[in-house]
Amino acid sequence: VVSCVFFFFSSRRRHTRCREVSWARRCVQETVSTQSTWDYMGVLFAFLYLFTLAYGGHVYMELSGKITNASCIKKLVMLPTLRGYLEIGKIDPYLKDNLKEMAKENFRLMPVYMYPCFKCGNPAKQATELVDTVLSQFEKAAVVIHVISGQWSNDKALNQKFISELVEALLPRLGNDNLVIATNSFHWEKVFGKEYSGLRRL
Repeated sequence: VVSCVFFFFSSRRRHTRCREVSWARRCVQETVSTQSTWDYMGVLFAFLYLFTLAYGGHVYMELSGKITNASCIKKLVMLPTLRGYLEIGKIDPYLKDNLKEMAKENFRLMPVYMYPCFKCGNPAKQATELVDTVLSQFEKAAVVIHVISGQWSNDKALNQKFISELVEALLPRLGNDNLVIATNSFHWEKVFGKEYSGLRRL
């Protein structure tokens, strides 16, 4: 059951929006494979979908878990971004199957996000493994690198070297427009230092 309260729509449009939110929730329920994921994503997807109905535009969302209904995702999300690489230094166990599912919907570009594994070393290998996996199913790949301070060392110089090598390995395969570092000022300064500004951030 979905409860909707709106102060800026007519009565008829309000009921229409409630029905559409219910559809969005059912769509997500068909898409994800676990109840816990559905509990979280269902509500979030529904209200993001409602927001796009009210104001126009499309939803961007990062997805994890096993995807079972890519056609539903395509209707809701303009840029579905799959979890690609884990902070433990491994490809996400669902990535290959999720890529196959998403490929059914003829996306030309497939964005994925990664949590680099600093302690694992060899950033170029991490980059290559991730991009090769995506390009096995898609013409083009895009990568969002998440930077969270607790997953890096306390040595900013080593962190800078690692991220530089990671980006240098990714750029020739992706291009400037398809590589982004997602973080905030707190984590950026904690990991790389306030004066380090040589890389692109969201």
